[in-house]
Amino acid sequence: MAPNWNSTIYEGMVRFDAFAHQDWDADKVLEGNIDMTLYRQLYPYPYLHYMPAVHNMIYRTVVLAPAHYFFYTAVFTIMFALVKYINHNIIFKPIARLLKLSPDDYVVFAESGHQFSYYLFAWIANAWFLMRETWFFEPLYVYEGNFPNQPMEIHYYWMMVVFSGWYTWGLISHVFLEPRKKDFMEMLIHHLATLTLIYLSYVKGYYRFMALATYCHDVCDIFLHHAKMWKCWDNIRAKNTSSIETIVFVPLPVFWVAFRLVLLPYLVILPCVWQGPQIIGIDNVLNYWIFTPCLVALYALHWFWFYLIMRIAYRRLSGGSLHDIREGHDRTLRLQKPAAGHSDTQVTAALTTHTKQHIKIFGQARNL
Repeated sequence: MAPNWNSTIYEGMVRFDAFAHQDWDADKVLEGNIDMTLYRQLYPYPYLHYMPAVHNMIYRTVVLAPAHYFFYTAVFTIMFALVKYINHNIIFKPIARLLKLSPDDYVVFAESGHQFSYYLFAWIANAWFLMRETWFFEPLYVYEGNFPNQPMEIHYYWMMVVFSGWYTWGLISHVFLEPRKKDFMEMLIHHLATLTLIYLSYVKGYYRFMALATYCHDVCDIFLHHAKMWKCWDNIRAKNTSSIETIVFVPLPVFWVAFRLVLLPYLVILPCVWQGPQIIGIDNVLNYWIFTPCLVALYALHWFWFYLIMRIAYRRLSGGSLHDIREGHDRTLRLQKPAAGHSDTQVTAALTTHTKQHIKIFGQARNL
């Protein structure tokens, strides 16, 4: 039985005076999104769970996070810097030498191994926690309760500060330490937008959206860095025709489409950008005009990087290599064995002359 909308107090909850002037059809909004029969058995008055009265809302007016949030973010930022040093110099570079990889690929192999390790652990932990949540399987449940003042479980708090520390270190490393690639600005926007979303998700009560977003995001990085590690191994082969390399690359575009281009809009963007304002009112969706641009920017970047992935796949189908086109050159050109009839010295001399010609042309272009 539907609640009596005309009563001032119904089952201890304030009626929706704020929506009285709107042409609001809760059945129409919710029907088709969740199992209404089951939900009404659990909650006899479901609309009250989804649409708290505006004048009874406890607004999150906090802009500055508590000191412990910044403290633990700084701790994890330093920790990830140390972990990167350990992974590079103690774990993955020795493995690269054991596999007899080219010295030119030591750094790439170590960095990919470091990132692969983090994203694998982070995604498994995130998925473990989300599998126990009802709102993981039905995105509209993220608004259930006193949104955005729902209590945050302790593991989601630690997820927030870990993610914040990881992307803070990633931003520092990207700007000051790593060689700049062709997508430097796109990656910079990605880090800034992600840090903004993580911070606001904590102080404004959107932690459920952040957990869902990282779930859709991190799994693709697992396959990305796994494929790059295999590429480093394939660079030492006589010919760049490894079937293993291709097999390892295939899951990347598949998971990219499934998780970042399809599941991310379904679990995060649609409920946050479109369904939220319809269900609880635009006045109750705090910082809507900050969250929305950040989410749209991230989604646009996912399409940009998917375009680059498809370019790599097309080149592979055309008989080329699978090197990262963001780096601007293919290391396999100088790592492949010399062709029959040519010595190592002849090949090295030819490549040196070719490189000098490019440097000369680049220098002339700079002087124009």
